[in-house]
Amino acid sequence: MSLLNSMKKVNMNQLAKRVSTHWRGLLAGLVIAILASVTLSLQIATLIDGQNKFESETVRHLEVFPDPTERMINAPYLVPAYIVGNSINNMLIGARITSVVFGLLATVALFLLLKRWFSVQIASVGSLLFITSSWVLAISHQATPLILLVIVPLLLVVTLTIFANNKQHSFWAFMSLVCAVAVAFYVPFMFWPIAVVIAAIILLYRKKLAALSKKQIAIAAIVFAVLLLPLLISITQYPGQIKELLGIPMAIPSVSQYAENFAWQFSTLFFVSQPFPELYIGRLPLLDIFSVAMTILGVYHFVKYMPKRRKLSFAFLVLILLIIVPLTTLYQIPMTAYVAIIYVFIAAGVYELLRQWFSYFPRNPFARNAAVVLVSILIGMSALYNLQKFYIAWPNSSETKAVYVVQSNKE
Repeated sequence: MSLLNSMKKVNMNQLAKRVSTHWRGLLAGLVIAILASVTLSLQIATLIDGQNKFESETVRHLEVFPDPTERMINAPYLVPAYIVGNSINNMLIGARITSVVFGLLATVALFLLLKRWFSVQIASVGSLLFITSSWVLAISHQATPLILLVIVPLLLVVTLTIFANNKQHSFWAFMSLVCAVAVAFYVPFMFWPIAVVIAAIILLYRKKLAALSKKQIAIAAIVFAVLLLPLLISITQYPGQIKELLGIPMAIPSVSQYAENFAWQFSTLFFVSQPFPELYIGRLPLLDIFSVAMTILGVYHFVKYMPKRRKLSFAFLVLILLIIVPLTTLYQIPMTAYVAIIYVFIAAGVYELLRQWFSYFPRNPFARNAAVVLVSILIGMSALYNLQKFYIAWPNSSETKAVYVVQSNKE
């Protein structure tokens, strides 16, 4: 009994020590989680009447949920959406709730990644801009699997980072990476980020892999095979799904069309977008002026200061998506995979802005505090602009109403 009490005392002391060491991160994470719960889920049922054509397609699939072996693409989203939709007897709202939950998980993954790469403060700033982004809010309010293109790249990068840096629990870090890769195989376009992650493990982190025992690798291989089995069964019956998973369309675009789509990617992010009222408002770019500036500064920071291995892995991830996304005529859909990348760059940009300012004024507290206040104001203005853009401008846009009303009338 005394031994049990002493063990409890030791565990409590360890917990207290961890809390006292990481209280800033815990507090920041709690605040971000509360804000994310509000912004990502607000008015998911009442923001706009009806449903768009992409949501209608999801709902039709859920209402006649087939044998899982027939089609397992996007199963990590569709299975929980089906369960939630059945439990509340509303497939549309069930799917939207599922999107919100995945959006919250994506916020957690982004926070953890930025905390590891930068600091708690930058993780808080990056996560705040993420959960108030009109682009992210539009995705999290959709009853579609689009949210998987946000969370899966984050899971891959986070688990790879943990595996690369974890010294005490290498096996469990490797297992988390294996599970993330297995889940990613179910999502269209994610084969290519998976290829980058596997290449990084083999070429950059092979010493970490070699440190694992044969038994540990065998266990991981079995778990991977079990997780992937439903998809493999589905593909053997319907091989046409392979193209969809690779992100290769039935008809390859011409060179001129590909070049046009390639250019529109950048224009949609930074300058002007093509009409896509299901997600965008008018022809406004996806990013506000502050986010554009921080993205550019963040790219500079990555090129100049990031460790070589991290820089190479991230560069190849960006490059391969830039090549694959324009193959799709409706390129706005796979462009969702850029969300995580963009907000990592934005956070890096804020970090670089403050780093440069502090390097010019290393011992001037007034100048340092002025920089923090100024950046905080800019972040607040960016967040407020995006919230107004999504919650006020987007649902009241005539183009948005037309898409939703027409689709709703067809039901």
